[in-house]
Amino acid sequence: MFSETDDKGLAFNQRNYRPMVINVALTGTEPSKSDNPRVPMSPPEIAADVERCATRGATVFHLHMRDSLGNPTQSEERFSETIQLVRAAVPAAIICVTTTSRGSANFDERCVPLRLQGGLKPDFASLSMGSFNFPKVVSRNPRNEIEMLAEVMKAAQILPELEVFEPGMLGTAHHLIRKGLVPEKPSINIFLGNFGSSGATVGSLAPFMAELPIGSNWALAGIGRFQRKAIVLAAALGGNVRVGLEDDPIGDGSGAWSNADAVQLAADAAGIAGRTVASFDEARSLLGL
Repeated sequence: MFSETDDKGLAFNQRNYRPMVINVALTGTEPSKSDNPRVPMSPPEIAADVERCATRGATVFHLHMRDSLGNPTQSEERFSETIQLVRAAVPAAIICVTTTSRGSANFDERCVPLRLQGGLKPDFASLSMGSFNFPKVVSRNPRNEIEMLAEVMKAAQILPELEVFEPGMLGTAHHLIRKGLVPEKPSINIFLGNFGSSGATVGSLAPFMAELPIGSNWALAGIGRFQRKAIVLAAALGGNVRVGLEDDPIGDGSGAWSNADAVQLAADAAGIAGRTVASFDEARSLLGL
């Protein structure tokens, strides 16, 4: 079959899309063991889950920390222990740490994982492009803090993973690109289906696509029951995907849904769309690492 090479040097045949990068958000700040006993909380649980997900095709791992009581924390000790265990279990893992205000509203605490060094240093860090409502809490991201976080990431040579919940948030992404604070072709996660934000419909997605920076590495993430829809849309439209229990702890409602199951669903969707799942090397090339 005829093949060609894209601008990143990746070979793909003319009838297929480029490989799909699967990003798994394992834990989050909200899901509890009572929601799903398979939500990983401790560093060993998270590392074991990373290993299971990697065997199904996940290459990017979005990490939140919990303390011994299951509460969100930005503890340097917790991040260090977890990343050390993850690197030991899956040396090629692409690690993305959270800087969410839901973990801590204190700016310095949001920056804690950005200060990790050596083998503990993450590849990516999340960077929300604006404030918005969750059902029980506000995700607070004023413009000045967004810029300051971007500056810290740039100085640490950690790539930002931009999070957008409304098309207007892409205006902030373009602003950061103009200021030289994020790459010209950034990685962007588009979240669909959060109550009070953009819905999980093709009509809701279109304004995001119209405003994406040219050449950006975009992915879809669906909140709750919309995770499946987002996976299918991403597979069909040529994007990457974010899955996992952070965004949808219930899954198929069987009571046995896991992060590995969500990754497998994404891999299956890629296959149906005639795509391959990106290897670790392919994912690093696609994401600019």
